[in-house]
Amino acid sequence: MEERIISRDIGDGIAVHVIPAEKFKTIEIGIFIHNELNNDYTKNALLGRMMRRGTEKLPTTRQLEVFLENLYGARFGAQIMKKGERHIIKVSLSMVSQKYTDKGDDLLIKGLELLKDVIFKPAKQKGLDLFPEEYLDQEKANLKKQIKSLINNKVEYAVERCFQEMCKNERFGKYVYGNIDHVDQITNDHLFNYYQAMINTSPMDIFIVGDINPDKIINMVKQIFDIKRSKIKSIPKEVVKRTVGGEKYYFEKLDVTQGKLSLGYRTNTDYRSPAYVPLVVFNSILGGGTHSKLFIHVREKNSLAYYIFSRLEKFKGLMIISSGIETDNYQKALDIIKQQVSE
Repeated sequence: MEERIISRDIGDGIAVHVIPAEKFKTIEIGIFIHNELNNDYTKNALLGRMMRRGTEKLPTTRQLEVFLENLYGARFGAQIMKKGERHIIKVSLSMVSQKYTDKGDDLLIKGLELLKDVIFKPAKQKGLDLFPEEYLDQEKANLKKQIKSLINNKVEYAVERCFQEMCKNERFGKYVYGNIDHVDQITNDHLFNYYQAMINTSPMDIFIVGDINPDKIINMVKQIFDIKRSKIKSIPKEVVKRTVGGEKYYFEKLDVTQGKLSLGYRTNTDYRSPAYVPLVVFNSILGGGTHSKLFIHVREKNSLAYYIFSRLEKFKGLMIISSGIETDNYQKALDIIKQQVSE
């Protein structure tokens, strides 16, 4: 049976999207909380971590794990994502389909209620609108480690630095996991106040995939997420088309044996534009695999790169070319890459 998406707005800025898929024995639920990628981006990244730490009913890791085990080993997660100029907190649950248990709808209801509590009733200090101080300190330390660890992956580090320099004065230039200098400046009360404003005003999308009845599951979600929220904020559309000056070059010295060469291009192509599909084909031909022009001409024919690829940043209209080279071959590699792009 052809899979299709059934979407419905259930009010208060919450939309439900159901993909019935009989072939799966699990049900996948993802809740996406949309925020603008602005100066609060480090708070968003920290909240993505705090939401993993439990709920008012399940305030400890052990209690949460026992609850998940009673859902036949369900898998729960929370993470932060950057899509264009949106900063999105994703809360997810993967659980066995109720069709393979004797619990009926009760299993799915418990799973949805868990996600609701994770978002709207997180673990707090007793009698206070504050996160548990121990959890906050731990997640601040973990977030700083995550930000610092970017440089350990030199491929992604070079790509990220390229994007940051390209989009220095744009929202997209902000790193998905935040700014390390901002982490210790975030106090418990400021974070909790920001969290309360976010859950009351941020648009949310709930995606559910599995062997389920769409109307039934949408009604179930509507009953469980019957939450009265205040004014739902509008997230500004990402800026895709941008006029820039000539080429800009940035060099960074690191103690490495293999140089990283990254080139960023503005395609000025919105992913909703008819021109986007031809752009995807172009990217595949240019650097999408071992068949591509960059791989054949830079790596195979001239032995100038250990690896080379191109990829699109779909929601921002950017294209990145990333390669690992000997620094002595920088100019020759750069010239051939430019030639392949222009031909």
